Amino acid sequence: MTILFLSETSENALNNFKNYKGYYIKSHCGYTYLGINKKFKIEEIKLIKLFGIILLYTKIDNTEVILGSIHLLAGKENVEPRNEQLKNIINEIKKLNLNNIPIILGGDTNMKDDVNIDGFDLKEIVNIIQHIQIEHLKTKD
Repeated sequence: MTILFLSETSENALNNFKNYKGYYIKSHCGYTYLGINKKFKIEEIKLIKLFGIILLYTKIDNTEVILGSIHLLAGKENVEPRNEQLKNIINEIKKLNLNNIPIILGGDTNMKDDVNIDGFDLKEIVNIIQHIQIEHLKTKD
């Protein structure tokens, strides 16, 4: 399967993906793009566009998945806004009650240890997702 997660993409480049079902948003630097090869059966269930983030809840050949192409803000001065961008991904997944759907995120997190060591990092996302899944399992009992 071919899925494209692109950050800092030019408008000209967006026109070159004719074989892809594409989704894009203007980002703080160019465009953020999510593309799925058209040779697959693609059923769009829910498209969410946030600042720097495209989330797509979809079925690809009858398999449910959440795809996310991300381009988070860069720089030490943007640690908190970047953390909010990450929290927005989790909040959207929780809001739509999609806790048990596989998630594939690709793109540019603009994270470095010296910038995010005390901030919200990917380990925290994993912990939150695991907590959501545990809560989901409890509600099934």
